Amino acid sequence: MKKTNNVHIDDWIADYLTGEIQPDEQRQLHEWISASEDHRTYFLRQKEIWFSCINETDETTYDADSAFRHFQERVNATRSQQPSSAPRPQAHKLAYLRYVAAVACVCLVAYLSFQQGATQLRQSLTQITVEAPIGSQTRLVLPDGSAVVLNAGSRLSYPQDFGLDSRQVNLEGEGYFEVTPNANLPFQVSSSNIQVHVLGTKFDFKDYADEETASVTLHEGKVALHNRLKEERPMLLAPDERMVMDKTNGKMVKEKFPSAESLEWTAGELVFTNTPLTEVLRVLERNYGMHFRFATDKVSDFGFNGRFQRSECSIKDILEVLQATGRIKYEIHENDILLYQP
Repeated sequence: MKKTNNVHIDDWIADYLTGEIQPDEQRQLHEWISASEDHRTYFLRQKEIWFSCINETDETTYDADSAFRHFQERVNATRSQQPSSAPRPQAHKLAYLRYVAAVACVCLVAYLSFQQGATQLRQSLTQITVEAPIGSQTRLVLPDGSAVVLNAGSRLSYPQDFGLDSRQVNLEGEGYFEVTPNANLPFQVSSSNIQVHVLGTKFDFKDYADEETASVTLHEGKVALHNRLKEERPMLLAPDERMVMDKTNGKMVKEKFPSAESLEWTAGELVFTNTPLTEVLRVLERNYGMHFRFATDKVSDFGFNGRFQRSECSIKDILEVLQATGRIKYEIHENDILLYQP
């Protein structure tokens, strides 16, 4: 079987087609494919051989050498059907038509096998999901080298073949992205409300299901925002600009905003700037795993200012500062915190 200069390429292709490739190998395979048109052609030919040679008893195992040998056998079998001596004109015409029909049938079967195999492969590719549990953050590097920090209570998912034909991820919650540039494969982050398209940039994306607003803050580069709640032209952001969406009506508003403030949470800081009490409590619930409830139907939703280092401050430390405003009091019962007005 033909080998490339890198003896590992065929093994990587085999692992990719069977869904067993490791993230680092997948990234290197993508770089090899992108290096030249010959590499891309070789990769596509290996895929086609695998799909056309797959059989019902071995649908999930790819043996590159066996697949290539079967392909050669099919070609040789077709050639061996040609007559050894020239037939009479009419017989030659019929033989030629039979040969064309046979080739067409082989091509049709190969195409249908390819389509069936492609469908089976797409169905077998699972979504990889990474979560940041309540009370912690998660840092990861995607197969293309892009770095992501997930805030507490967030979830990121992407397909196993991420980085080969596309770079698409789905986000629930908040994440900070440092995207590796790749002009041929734009990077896309989607939530239920917004899509962000980038080539290479740094930005913060926030869209928690239990919040009425979503936001994207750009640190470096450029991004295009697509509203998934209503039809409108994409919104472009420049560095130190933020888009805030009201999810009740789908309206997106762009504003100036120092991007460094949107990144403070990645260093473990909890920063509140005239933040409504209800939002403060949501942040504390995610970061400390506590549950808040009110003693009465309504507690005044006042704005709160404060800066805390999560690793150095307990939930009680922050509650003491909140209580010092004279607007609320609290009682702690294990993981349950009761709030009431003084």
